[in-house]
This record gives sequence, structure tokens and C-alpha cells, in this order.
Amino acid sequence: MIKDLDIKCLFNAGTPRKLSNCIIDSIKHGIVNIHPGMLPNYRGCTAVEWAIYNDEKVCNTAHFMTENYDAGPIIHSEFYEFAKDSDYISIRTKVYIEGCILAGKALKTVEENLMQPNDGIIQDENRVCYREPISESKFQEVQEKITQKRYRYQIL
Repeated sequence: MIKDLDIKCLFNAGTPRKLSNCIIDSIKHGIVNIHPGMLPNYRGCTAVEWAIYNDEKVCNTAHFMTENYDAGPIIHSEFYEFAKDSDYISIRTKVYIEGCILAGKALKTVEENLMQPNDGIIQDENRVCYREPISESKFQEVQEKITQKRYRYQIL
């Protein structure tokens, strides 16, 4: 079926569903995903909010997808800083825009280097932290931290 299509690489554009091993294994150069968080420290959702809450750098990570969420080998990671006058929406917007740019870089790297899904940097399982969705009260703290310019990486 999917092998008949001779697809070399796929890009995941935000599917919230796990892909089957059948699909993952049938793509020669893997399925690239952009995760808005530093892997493996910020697996799971609301990684941007957790990073701000913890006063750590916000990051996007390009990685190969595996059967487990956010667990595949890393292709690229990059950190961001934000303007002092940033609000929550502008920070989130920048992360999404930079994620699109990172997707292009990651796909180019895969293509130019003929990378296979196991060619990326294997995540250190001793550093894994799965983040549950941030609570409403902690999210309010994130917004206050940004509004009050207390987030350490609001420096531009």
C-alpha cells in the first residue's frame, strides 16, 4: 500500500494521533516532526508554557517520529529569545513560525545527508521528562511572568 507510493520522507504537520509502526517503518528516510519544546526534557504538550513557567529557554526540536510520542532521534534543536515587550501570543506565534523554518532545515538535512530514522541524535532516556498539560493556575502565572517582563529570555 504505502510502499507502492515510493515516499522517501514525510513531514508530520501536527497530527495528534500516533502513527502505526507499519507507516513509520515504510518510509525510508523517516517521518520528521517539529516539537515545540526541548527534547527529551520537555516531552508532551504545553512545553512552551512549561519552559516559561520554569524560566528556561523555549525551544523547537526537529526529530524523527517513532511509535512513542516525542521519543525519536533528534535532527536539530534551536532556542529562542524574545523581545521585552512580547506578550504570550507573540511568543507562541514566534515559536510556530520558527518551527516552520526549522522544518525546512530539518527536511533539507535529511535529504542532503540521506538520513535514516536512526541517524539522528538518540535521546538520553535519563533526561526524559513528560509534561502533562499545564494547569490553568500555572498558565496564569506564565502569562503574568511575561506581562511583568519577568521571563528571563525576554531580553531582545
